Amino acid sequence: MKNKLFTILIGLAMVAAILPAYKVKAEETGHKHCICGAQHTEKGDHISDTQTEYSTRLYMKDGKLMMGDGEWETRETALTPYVSYDAYSLESGNYYLDTDLEFSYELIEMPVLFIDGDVNLCLNGHSIILASSQSSVIEVIKGKSLTLTDCKGGGNISHKGIYSAGHGITTAGTFNMYGGNITNNFTFGVTNNIADKANNGGGVFIEPNCTMNMYGGTITNNKAVSGKDSSTGEAIEGHGGGVYVSKDSEFNMYGGEISGNKSNLTGGGVYNLGTMTVSGDAKISGNGKNSRNYSNAYMGEGGTLTIGGKLTGKIGVSKYDSKVGDVVVTGADADKDYSAIFFSDNFNFDVKHDGNNIVLIPHTHVLGEWEHNGILHWHECEVCSKVLDDAEHTWDEGVITKEPTTDAEGEKTFTCDVCKATKTEAIDKLPVVNDEIQDGSNNSQYTDTSDKNQNNGTTGEQNNDTSAITSPETGDKMNLVLWIALLVVSASTVIGTAVVNRKTI
Repeated sequence: MKNKLFTILIGLAMVAAILPAYKVKAEETGHKHCICGAQHTEKGDHISDTQTEYSTRLYMKDGKLMMGDGEWETRETALTPYVSYDAYSLESGNYYLDTDLEFSYELIEMPVLFIDGDVNLCLNGHSIILASSQSSVIEVIKGKSLTLTDCKGGGNISHKGIYSAGHGITTAGTFNMYGGNITNNFTFGVTNNIADKANNGGGVFIEPNCTMNMYGGTITNNKAVSGKDSSTGEAIEGHGGGVYVSKDSEFNMYGGEISGNKSNLTGGGVYNLGTMTVSGDAKISGNGKNSRNYSNAYMGEGGTLTIGGKLTGKIGVSKYDSKVGDVVVTGADADKDYSAIFFSDNFNFDVKHDGNNIVLIPHTHVLGEWEHNGILHWHECEVCSKVLDDAEHTWDEGVITKEPTTDAEGEKTFTCDVCKATKTEAIDKLPVVNDEIQDGSNNSQYTDTSDKNQNNGTTGEQNNDTSAITSPETGDKMNLVLWIALLVVSASTVIGTAVVNRKTI
């Protein structure tokens, strides 16, 4: 009996040990978190931890798009009351990605994935990628909403391939962005309307009378490039590389970052024709049309920018038809200087905190050190990068920094009197004329006698024959007198000898 009781107790202990494990496994298979991501933070009007069960799985299997336990089928979707076609779409519900989703879509100028309801979508660290198309990756249908988050981070909404163009997200309803990265999208199209979405809003295009709320995530490395007017063929410049806000629309930025986007005209980061509000740690910087002409948050005609609460980010601003004294930002606290948060993208202006506003004032250049090349010198403003004071060098008379020799050139160094830049010029080698060498130090001359004592040209042997008499050098008067004396003595000796011989005979 005791053995049976012992066996039963052991069995119950094993069951008790296994049950918690099953419970943990069941919790791990669920996908539940706040709509802002795995960890809740209060930003803007999002102040409560709203737990959401992301119940429907989206993934790819054997090259097919899957939803839940079956294949994700296209269905007829109404883009407008007058236009509908078969497309991938999501109706109201909570979805999460279990793998990357790659759409290869041949339908030109039509979105790939429609949001046809009130949709919560968690990227879960994965990406939605569009290849081989000229359309938006995602479009929110009029009156519908998309709430995008990424509980793990690293997920993207992007295009793939050099011939794949279009917006990252187009919204005709409400778009709430808590996480994810909208990146590598660009617009290029033919249009007859400068406000048309064909060539504006590379990352996000907000259609008229619509709303985007950005709480987090990033919008980066998107482009809005030029298109053509279909009626005239003339080029139309692109606006809003990161975000394009249409007239009568709202863009509320409570956090997140918009950077590294470009347009070939204005609004590299944001082009705003509607109402834009910023607060929290919103950052809009490092956008532009090139590395020396930044254009971050541009207020087009009628567009406004307002501080909606505590602000700690960094935002570049400019506006349509700017002039000194213009208000570029409203809603500032009168007793808090926001001029360190905002900076002017227009190089003709700086910004100043004035009561409840940020206003434009004339730009004061901050000059760095002289810069120069071989011909010119100039200053460059450390704030706006504008080139100032450019002029040709004024060279001094120069100094010899290396004496020339018969074997090597010398060197003369010149210094600019203004910027202190230097240049060098070569000095020719010293010449050798016959056996006379010009000494560069004292200009004296000397005669090369290195072979005067050599015997018949034989190196190293001296001539010891003292009977040999060399000819005098031309022009040497002392040697000429000596020769004459010797001739006289010789002649006298010869005559004397002859006389003595005659007498002897």
